[in-house]
Amino acid sequence: MKRQIPPLNALKAFEVSARHLSFTNASTELNVTQSAVSRQVKKLEEFLDIKLFERCNRALILTDAGRAYLPGLQHGFDMIDQATRRIVAIDSSPRLTIRTSLSSITLRWLMPRLLAFQKNRPNLEVRIVTALTIEPIDFAGEEIDVAFTRERFTHADLINEEIIDEEMVVVCSPDVQASAPLREKSDVANHRRIHSTQRLELWNDWLIHHGVYSVDPGGDWRLGHFSLVIEAAMAGIGIALVPLISVIDALRAGHLIAPFEDSFKTGEIYRIIYRRADRETPHIQKFIELLREEARNVNI
Repeated sequence: MKRQIPPLNALKAFEVSARHLSFTNASTELNVTQSAVSRQVKKLEEFLDIKLFERCNRALILTDAGRAYLPGLQHGFDMIDQATRRIVAIDSSPRLTIRTSLSSITLRWLMPRLLAFQKNRPNLEVRIVTALTIEPIDFAGEEIDVAFTRERFTHADLINEEIIDEEMVVVCSPDVQASAPLREKSDVANHRRIHSTQRLELWNDWLIHHGVYSVDPGGDWRLGHFSLVIEAAMAGIGIALVPLISVIDALRAGHLIAPFEDSFKTGEIYRIIYRRADRETPHIQKFIELLREEARNVNI
């Protein structure tokens, strides 16, 4: 159904005049002449074919129709004002969109630091998009600000910044270490090993690197994401070989133990990737600076 809406300028002139009961005061608020306000009100009365004011010796008195019309009109203007404030706030609030293929590290390392980052920026909207791979990626089309990944991009418009080498560390729960201590690398043969199905080669690479052979895989667990592997290790199910960065907080809190106190570098590198055009975007650069600083603190 077609809306029956009088001219907005005329509606506004009536609403302001009705609040002040004065064309003069209304003209001051609207920053127009008194005669202009009077003409707009007259235009509205003609549109409605209803008299809204009694004009008595330069004083304005609302008619019954005017009094009945005013509350609904004011409510309408209030709704417009609220909707406008909301959309302006959304548009003016900065947004940080991160795309990552490192879901477990994002959950256990990045997100707590993002929360601290946001405390000083309460209007910052944070979006995290996870995927097994971030290729292909369209920074502009997908409104991505930063990619956090092991992958490398060579596009001329993108900056690839290496922030930390991937280091794997053997971890277990305090109870596991207390009941069957891991002192030598060969002691892993006495424990159930927990694998990530996304990186099944890791345990084998670690064993070969340390010269540990004849390890029976029977009884091992194979789980999907490293997050599940870490949870299983914390629950005392077995020992896990996981990215150091993903368990650094758990190690510091004592929820996990790294019995060998060393790490195994895989040759992979974690990178942040962003557009050259965003080197001057304050909140993006502050976030990247945070990642650089926090990455330097990842050590046993």
